[in-house]
Amino acid sequence: GLEIRYGWAESPFGSMSVGETARGLCHLAFAAGATGRQSVPAPLRAQWPQAEFVRDDCVAQRIAERLAAFATGVATGEPLRLHVTGTNFQLRVWRALLELDAGTTSYGALAAAIDAPAAARAVGGAVGANRIAWLIPCHRVLRENGALGGYAWGEDRKRAMLAWESLQSRGRQRA
Repeated sequence: GLEIRYGWAESPFGSMSVGETARGLCHLAFAAGATGRQSVPAPLRAQWPQAEFVRDDCVAQRIAERLAAFATGVATGEPLRLHVTGTNFQLRVWRALLELDAGTTSYGALAAAIDAPAAARAVGGAVGANRIAWLIPCHRVLRENGALGGYAWGEDRKRAMLAWESLQSRGRQRA
């Protein structure tokens, strides 16, 4: 009985697929290429196999616009709601990511933030399991040595996201 409205939109970091239920945003992923946009994105279908999917690019565009406004510091309206599923540990990690101030953190620091300082590797697994790109800012997590580390949607995109956020932050500081 779960309906997911999904679609495609452009973002500062390329095309993204978006899925939303009545409870909130359940999927946000960046496209690897231009293929496959006629059907439900495979990760969305895999995570919600019993759902009914309704194509709605207007929903995706609205969410993309709200994310861009939020990221540039001119957010309006109610905050976006999330509809995510995961283990209790994953949910704790994702909540900690949402509570991050702008900037980066390490897997170890994120583990300490959730009172599990010995669980940096498990935190890495939870970060990698995030299905809400950009909004749950897993791109801000770096290795202890400052290296980028992996990113589900590519290291070049992660680098671009961090640079873009840094520029946005500097612009807000000057204003």
